[in-house]
Amino acid sequence: MSSSPVVSRVSVDILEELQLFAAQNLEKVEVNKYYEVIRELGKGTYGKVDLVIHKIRGTKMALKFLKKKTTKLKSFLREYSISLYLSPCPFIINMFGIAFETEEYYVFAQEYAPSGDLFDIIPPQ
Repeated sequence: MSSSPVVSRVSVDILEELQLFAAQNLEKVEVNKYYEVIRELGKGTYGKVDLVIHKIRGTKMALKFLKKKTTKLKSFLREYSISLYLSPCPFIINMFGIAFETEEYYVFAQEYAPSGDLFDIIPPQ
């Protein structure tokens, strides 16, 4: 079954709207003001992921930090918006709809996956 051009166009329109909305609402936030950092979950070329607890709600979550030096705002907004759009799927990590920036990073919040990501549970080869 092939995907209809109308359905594809609707998905693109929704993603563009999500990106525009996120860009308009991207605030500068001091991470330590709202989150207690528990530990680093991972680190790579483009940034890091920290396990945090939201200080007001007490919710555990993973904050994904993407370095501004190596990540364009448009790329960050695209990754955030696609993840948010797909998160209702039960097989995709849940998003909290939280995105912000710091001096050095673009940041968004995801569900904490205690077992790690897919690559952590796939046996080698």
